[in-house]
Amino acid sequence: MSTQVRISTQPSMLKTVILADAVYCDVVGLGLLLFNRRIGDWTGLPAAAVAITGALLLVWALVLFVFGRRSPMPGWLPYLVIGGNVVWVLFTVAALVGGFLPLTTAGTWALVIIADIVAIFAVLQYIGLRRETR
Repeated sequence: MSTQVRISTQPSMLKTVILADAVYCDVVGLGLLLFNRRIGDWTGLPAAAVAITGALLLVWALVLFVFGRRSPMPGWLPYLVIGGNVVWVLFTVAALVGGFLPLTTAGTWALVIIADIVAIFAVLQYIGLRRETR
């Protein structure tokens, strides 16, 4: 009796979504860092806060990219990424509901849209994790 092992050349859904998240964070982080004054004026946030957020997103993107490309991917990575995305969404909701940020209407909408995108990443990463841990 022989056992066949199916080797897939396709990356897993989880790995794909984590790497897509890295690209998203990279693009957004770079944009925030390069255009912090304009984005600050548009959103009502201080330019320094926008720049710091951009720099942190670039570091986060690097972590996701470096560890997300490993084969096998470290087991702790999906939990860190999903947890980080959930925390981002919760802090965004708290900031919007609490009203402690000096946001313009455009800034409020920008935070809502970004939180929605991050929530979608978290859900897709969770689905990918569940598929791999069955």
